[in-house]
Amino acid sequence: MANLNNSTLRQHLLEMRAADALDLEKFKLQEQKLNSQILSFLEALELKKQNFIHVIAFYYPIKGEPDITNALLEWSKQNNARHLAIPVTKTNEPLNFAKWDEETELSEGLYKIPEPKNPQLIAPDLIIAPCLGWQIADEALWRIGYGAGYYDRTMAQLSNSGQSPLLVGVGFDNYQVNSHEWQASPHDAPLNALITESRVYELKT
Repeated sequence: MANLNNSTLRQHLLEMRAADALDLEKFKLQEQKLNSQILSFLEALELKKQNFIHVIAFYYPIKGEPDITNALLEWSKQNNARHLAIPVTKTNEPLNFAKWDEETELSEGLYKIPEPKNPQLIAPDLIIAPCLGWQIADEALWRIGYGAGYYDRTMAQLSNSGQSPLLVGVGFDNYQVNSHEWQASPHDAPLNALITESRVYELKT
């Protein structure tokens, strides 16, 4: 890839992901490794910031996004004080997050993404966002999403209200994009950490 505009780059990444997903055995192995990396990250985070993370908001997987539900269910079941949440989306507004577990009844929301039918809103301590692509640049970690800006608006609103959840991206190794292909915009929210199937990248603090 070289000298692509943002929409062309995103389309290329979507096509690449659709093609990769056809190799189901390889995809499932990558997904398992990603889930293991997420659990290892959360265990290490608990050691560093004991009892800091009570609520993790994550995404309902669509369009070939990796399913990280197993790792997060395992994390939540280790302690009754831990909860999971998924987004409730309204057009061009910051995301809200509603409690979710395996018994939660879902209905079709914006973009046909499932969300809790009777949402019980909850504030997350950590937000996990899917990466269509990702980048390391200017000593920061960046997520390339679908271009609608929902996570960027959400992080800006939470920061303005005095909340500071961690933002963690998840994606696969081969979706790293260099600075010639994409550059972050001023409104883009940097990631605190990025997790792939092979390793965890963390923002230096």
